[in-house]
Amino acid sequence: MSNFRPLKERLEKCCEINDDGTTQVIDKEGLEQILIEDDVKKWIKAQNVAAQLGNLGEARCNYMDQLPGFNWRDI
Repeated sequence: MSNFRPLKERLEKCCEINDDGTTQVIDKEGLEQILIEDDVKKWIKAQNVAAQLGNLGEARCNYMDQLPGFNWRDI
């Protein structure tokens, strides 16, 4: 969670939450800048690999699904 919360806060600044709960990217450049950071890419990829191997619990996957602006499972 030490990586999750700060990342989520940063991503939320690049997105707007619609009334239906979906997110819309309002700062694409800002979002892309965050997602190309080496530490961020490495952490997201590690979560993805852990999930694929069955080593990431359902609760953790649900948290990851809350990261706005992109789909962590596609990384």
